[in-house]
Amino acid sequence: MLSAEFEPAIWSDEIICEIQDGVIKRKTKNETLVERAQFEICNHKFSTIINDGYAFTLVNDSKYGLRAKDGKLSLNLLRSPTFPDESADKCEHEFIYSILPHRDNELINSVRSAHNLNRLPLVYRADYAMERLVKLSNSSLVCDCIKVSEDKKEGIVVRIYEPCGNSVTTSLAVYFSYKRVFECILIEGNRKDVDLNKLSFSPCEIKTLYFEI
Repeated sequence: MLSAEFEPAIWSDEIICEIQDGVIKRKTKNETLVERAQFEICNHKFSTIINDGYAFTLVNDSKYGLRAKDGKLSLNLLRSPTFPDESADKCEHEFIYSILPHRDNELINSVRSAHNLNRLPLVYRADYAMERLVKLSNSSLVCDCIKVSEDKKEGIVVRIYEPCGNSVTTSLAVYFSYKRVFECILIEGNRKDVDLNKLSFSPCEIKTLYFEI
């Protein structure tokens, strides 16, 4: 196993790790059977240690296994096993990881940094102006997707999620024309009316909004 290992100046009894559209917390101690079984934990775009107003966040673009024990963070980069394929992982690898130390305990800052690393900026010609499509009043939420609807009809889908494990409320301002808006499930069915002035999210909830245009 090839790993990149870090020994931050701050430490905590637990680490917060991103999973798909949310976070989980895992113990960094090694005392119980459960804690010893957590020798490797899920780590999507980031993991962070928070203690006394300081945070150490490890952000990456494609490595999803992490060890957080004995005051060290070890990001698993590749395994290179010899069975069943002797040539597994024997090639050129390219990936990005970065360290984000910061003086606050706001988890949403780690979420934003992880998104910025994983989403390359879009480049446009100088004579083409891209207007804002939507805006959330609550900055602790993530607008994860704006796309054409799967039914190929005149619909725009906006997907929003709560990333930090909190219950929050927001309003959504929309800067394109539409006839009606519905809340629906992920596959865009079971549509029901929704009030964009008061969208309530439970911890790590995903909302899918269908705009009929």
